[in-house]
Amino acid sequence: MTFVRAILPDYLRHLEAHPATLCPRFTSAHQLRLPDGTKVDFVVMCNVFATERRIHARYDLKGSTVGRSTAPATLQAKPSLTRKDLDLQGRVFPVGAAKRAHLFRVLDADLAFLARVGSMDYSLLLGTHRMRSKTTRTRAAAGGASGSSALGGGGGDESGTS
Repeated sequence: MTFVRAILPDYLRHLEAHPATLCPRFTSAHQLRLPDGTKVDFVVMCNVFATERRIHARYDLKGSTVGRSTAPATLQAKPSLTRKDLDLQGRVFPVGAAKRAHLFRVLDADLAFLARVGSMDYSLLLGTHRMRSKTTRTRAAAGGASGSSALGGGGGDESGTS
């Protein structure tokens, strides 16, 4: 909690100067005193995955390869687990040149802020949503879809709109 309090003025200036920041949005800080006298500090942050669309995969990206994968058997048993850097295994997310440039400007500003306040622990949380292909959406509109995603998913809520 001491660190959060110490960086608070710089943090607020960063949020004001960079409204598209990917840094966590802290909403409050608290301290609980347990019956045995132990103090527990915690902060409340906004949910970065608050969206109407279903998040099919979550990644905690740290820019490292050491210990940064989740065992395939573990993911198969519990597909909702958060994946790590090496679990991307060559996945490409086409976002276009303008969005890519914007993302890198935001990341550069965030990393400069974190370096300025002396924080080395940074994760980029990435959530992915599988969209049905245009062909599947057209068939669904015509009443001919089977309910599974054209991208290989089956069952569940694949009804995201594009």
